Amino acid sequence: MIFADDTRPETREVLIRLWRAKSEGERALHGFRMWNSFKTRIMSAIEAKHPDIDSIELLVETFRCIYRNDFVPEEMERICERIRQYHKQPVISGQ
Repeated sequence: MIFADDTRPETREVLIRLWRAKSEGERALHGFRMWNSFKTRIMSAIEAKHPDIDSIELLVETFRCIYRNDFVPEEMERICERIRQYHKQPVISGQ
């Protein structure tokens, strides 16, 4: 686990014990909640900078922000275009 430098050793041990006491499912759920919180904060920051952004471009910019160091520019553009295409497809009900 990674802790801030200002975490006291006694506190760190308590946190580690609490974390280890959780089931795998509880730890996974906590991770998903943290991810959603992280993503929501990024999306809010993008919307604050670009109040007129549409929902699809918000997804694209969120992807760019999160994965900006993981893809070469050409691959990033290809993925962003695929995100746009995917979200512009009509939803077929009953499937």
